[in-house]
Amino acid sequence: MAEPIFSLTSVSFSYPGNIPALSGISLGINNGERTAIIGANGTGKSTMLTLLDALIFPQQGAVCFMGKELSLKNMNDAAFQR
Repeated sequence: MAEPIFSLTSVSFSYPGNIPALSGISLGINNGERTAIIGANGTGKSTMLTLLDALIFPQQGAVCFMGKELSLKNMNDAAFQR
């Protein structure tokens, strides 16, 4: 089985003021899969997509793209950006 394109492992994120948005989320998205993220308002859907876009980073856990962690350090690496 191929490695997922995106993977989240035990991801948690809280907004300033200790407002929890995600807690312990694990998910894998494989090549060719279609994934729908559904839920009520305020359940972390937009936060998860923002993490996948590497616009924010989790306080706990890891978000990976093609097996490499999305982190501020990697986002500043020209080779990773390609």
